[in-house]
Amino acid sequence: MLGLAVNDATAGYRAYSAAGLEQMQFESVQADGYGFQVEMTYRMVSSGGKIVEFPISFHDRTEGVSKMSGSIIQEALVLVMKLWLSDFRGRRRRRAEGR
Repeated sequence: MLGLAVNDATAGYRAYSAAGLEQMQFESVQADGYGFQVEMTYRMVSSGGKIVEFPISFHDRTEGVSKMSGSIIQEALVLVMKLWLSDFRGRRRRRAEGR
């Protein structure tokens, strides 16, 4: 939906380029939970920074209680929609300006 050139926008095991991190405005990061990983990926890609992903094997939980809750899922959905709308509006504005 966001058109990110990564395999997994929620993966936490990755490296960001120093140049991309230097351009990022951390004070405007909105997400608190798992959405933070998606937002950081989106911001890095948008700023032209480079991301290197390190693949991991994920196995479903067999014991204990999941930390995933309805509020965490809702936060992530709302965040992705906000980022998508922001990107969509930006593309329309650039097209209208002839860029």
